[in-house]
Amino acid sequence: MRTRIEKIECKKGISYKAIYEYYLDGKRKRPSKTFKRKKDAENFLREITLKFGDNIEIIDKEKKILNDLIYEVHKIHFTKIKESTAKRYISFSKKILLYFNNYKLKDITANKIEHFYSNIINSTYNRINSNPYSEVEKIHKYLHLILEYAVKWGYLNNNPLILVSIPKKKKVEIECWNKFEVEIFLNSIKDDLLYYNIFYFALGTGCRIGEICGLRWENIDFDNNIIKIREQLNQKKEIVTLKSTSSRRDIPMTSDIKNLLLKLFYVNKNQFVFTTENGQPFNPTSLSKSFSRRVEKINGLKKITFHGLRHTFVTICVTEKNIPLEVISKIVGHAKVSITSDIYFHLKNNYILDIFKTIDSII
Repeated sequence: MRTRIEKIECKKGISYKAIYEYYLDGKRKRPSKTFKRKKDAENFLREITLKFGDNIEIIDKEKKILNDLIYEVHKIHFTKIKESTAKRYISFSKKILLYFNNYKLKDITANKIEHFYSNIINSTYNRINSNPYSEVEKIHKYLHLILEYAVKWGYLNNNPLILVSIPKKKKVEIECWNKFEVEIFLNSIKDDLLYYNIFYFALGTGCRIGEICGLRWENIDFDNNIIKIREQLNQKKEIVTLKSTSSRRDIPMTSDIKNLLLKLFYVNKNQFVFTTENGQPFNPTSLSKSFSRRVEKINGLKKITFHGLRHTFVTICVTEKNIPLEVISKIVGHAKVSITSDIYFHLKNNYILDIFKTIDSII
């Protein structure tokens, strides 16, 4: 396969045409795509070369199926994203291919995609805290990425997702515990100190599970009562960057959390704050499952996920301690207060009502 870039000059300015040449069934094919910048044209041809190589037979776009496209996109795109994101993409691809298995790209229409989304919305979900509208939104973004590559590589003339209407997302009230339920849970595991400490810490700080597993003693400032969230642990127990820039934050250390950490500090000489009996950091996935197993054993207690402890922290801070959402947003590491408000919309409404209870009259 041969590639080249042609410089085009016209009244509108300079552009660059990326051309690649190959033979299909004995006929010469010369697809091309025009870019405003030469660098973009070079990147396009680099991806084409990486995808097809020099001697691989190029499949007729009329016969191209979605399964092959997803494989090819993953091969290239997974070098640019985090491992956790790649795992999410694989999960999305499995769900998509259950519906569109061996579909030719030309047969994937806007109508069929909308029907696929409706199937997800109307499916019975057994997962705690699941929101099918949110899942559709995430799958839509992923599918858009996949089909954009199809357009880029010449398999499709247009992305059918342009014509797709995403089902309007409905707000689902998050599942969490009240103070009474927290007390029941903690009392039930008080003799299991290894897990009691880590669950207590999660309830008292609102940290994400990866942040807790990756917390090291160098991030604990006892003098200024601050917990510095600077990194997290992935499923391979590797220290990785945080979810976003706003996730990098300092959390005020309450007296009960400080007492808990001081007790651990005097007996735990490991690098990480929370470790297993073998002195190894916790695997976030295994820790999440351990939490769920302990919740299942408590009859009558509402079933929530480990992430529900984070929701519980926010709920208690707002409803019991009257801490403004603006402050909570910084503590939990949201980029904007609006994100916190959207997730905990029911708390915002209660907060507004509580304020007006103290007002006798506006006029």
